[in-house]
Amino acid sequence: MYQLGVTDVEELIMNMDGSDILIGLEREEESVCDILLIIDSSGSMMDLRSDAIGGINSFIEEQKKLPGRAFLTMVTFSSTWEVVRERTNIQTVEPMTAESYVPNGMTAMWDAIGGALDYLNGAVDESEVQPQGKVIAIFTDGEENSSREYTMDRVKDMLEQEKGSGAMIQYLAAAEDALQRERMTHMAIDLGIGPDMVETFHHTGQGVTGVAQFLTTSTTSYRTQMYTNTTGNPNPLNTLMPKHTGEWEG
Repeated sequence: MYQLGVTDVEELIMNMDGSDILIGLEREEESVCDILLIIDSSGSMMDLRSDAIGGINSFIEEQKKLPGRAFLTMVTFSSTWEVVRERTNIQTVEPMTAESYVPNGMTAMWDAIGGALDYLNGAVDESEVQPQGKVIAIFTDGEENSSREYTMDRVKDMLEQEKGSGAMIQYLAAAEDALQRERMTHMAIDLGIGPDMVETFHHTGQGVTGVAQFLTTSTTSYRTQMYTNTTGNPNPLNTLMPKHTGEWEG
């Protein structure tokens, strides 16, 4: 249903057959999605620095093209974690640069996930704009080895609460062989993330680029479906979820 207001841009056009068309009217319902990127910046990512930056920036630019509103929060982690992009309308988010992504240190992944979720939920609580959906992506090339504030069990409880609220959670992890892929999948399962939400990639530039493309496609699918459900409009991109392969080679 459309609602007219003094701030609406209203134009009434008569069709050839006499029917009325309303153009430029705002909808009562709006699709709003929060996107949380939790990105490994430990020392082992240094060789993939430029590819990681390129993949993230490409993801952001593609999300800017979609209908509906999105808010992006970006957290990087090594021995500590940092909010490098506070919850911001994605249309105004600046690209990641080499200055804002400097791999070093170890892998405090539990602290990063727990801290990022607490930060985002606090920001949402204080905001007048509430999301109908949430995408949480955890990107790592290693395993937890230095957290001090959060435990795996606590993080699992937090992620399961997000899933219960309808969030799409993806675990994107580097794995060089079948044994490591299995270990990464089990780690995700231990966190309450289903195996169908795990994508592994080879520790190469091509692997990082491929898994970033997967994240772009899956997030686009989630958001466009949410847009359809919220507004009642048909999916403008007719986007389907990418086929889960479990691995991006490079």
